[in-house]
Amino acid sequence: MKVPATAWRTKEVERLAEQNAIRHKDELPDNMLKYWRFRHSLFTRFNEGILLDKESWFSVTPEALAYRTAVECQGDVVMDGFCGAGGNVIQFAMTCNHVLGIDIDPVKLEMARRNGEHSTVVF
Repeated sequence: MKVPATAWRTKEVERLAEQNAIRHKDELPDNMLKYWRFRHSLFTRFNEGILLDKESWFSVTPEALAYRTAVECQGDVVMDGFCGAGGNVIQFAMTCNHVLGIDIDPVKLEMARRNGEHSTVVF
């Protein structure tokens, strides 16, 4: 899936975020089924429409750990240089005045934006 660098927030990126999201146990490859039972530790509101693709299932920071990190790092400005599906950046937004989430993958940024909507975070 090659997405042009200028594609951030296009209909194509929104479509790819939806298309690549794994929302049900039967969509996970066999070698990733072990992650399913931990889905609510990754995002407590997983059932409300959280978007995670194959990579995000094992790379997103569990919500409780991300929250503890955010509390320790509260401040004026925080930058998450590899925000992925948004696990850390969403929690930073709860404790910091300004948060900047950056990722090389515009589809991951769209997932982070959509996941933030479930936590009252606006991107």
